[in-house]
Amino acid sequence: MLVIFTGVSKACGKWLEHFNITAKGVLYNSIETSEYELYKNNMKQNESIKILYAGRLIEDKGLCLLGEAYKSLRKKYPKIELLIAGDGPLYERLNKNTNISMLGKLDHKDMMKQYAISDIFINPSYSEGLPTTVLEAGLMKCAVVATDVGGTAEIIEDGKEGLLCKPEVQDIVEKLEVLIKDKELRQTFAENLHNKVCKQFSWDNTTKQLQEIIENKERK
Repeated sequence: MLVIFTGVSKACGKWLEHFNITAKGVLYNSIETSEYELYKNNMKQNESIKILYAGRLIEDKGLCLLGEAYKSLRKKYPKIELLIAGDGPLYERLNKNTNISMLGKLDHKDMMKQYAISDIFINPSYSEGLPTTVLEAGLMKCAVVATDVGGTAEIIEDGKEGLLCKPEVQDIVEKLEVLIKDKELRQTFAENLHNKVCKQFSWDNTTKQLQEIIENKERK
């Protein structure tokens, strides 16, 4: 039986070393990049600036940090909107903030539409392997702010395809404010990340890499 260990990111491969496992390469989390054509007609035409989070509503995803950051930012920028998609233990707590739009758990189609109409995607998580939500947001041309954890930096080069931040309220505030104030920068990051996702994180690309790993293993 052929057994091969890989990581969903280089960072994940390093983590496997704690278990004395050597990853035979990286098979990134991937997405169906052709979906951009299905949902691009929903693209943003907003007077307000929509900031989107998608994922489980748990402490580890940094949602309490995000709530505090948004509270601070809205005092200065009353036209920004925070949309939160997902379900979990923190739903009721977050839902008490009347300035947050709680979308609940969405199916894939509706989630892709939300990415398409949003200006900024925020991932304030404390830990990640390789966040699929960042890939989906990038595909749909959101500017992204994300904590520099796990393999996130393998998707986003800070200052080129988005902004990386620390899992701290003030740093999240500062990075979001940069994008709130600069529409041109949002658009630049969104285009750069879209192009990178299409080139490096498609299922077609990952399938080819898997085939190469299997063929190399079989030769040995």
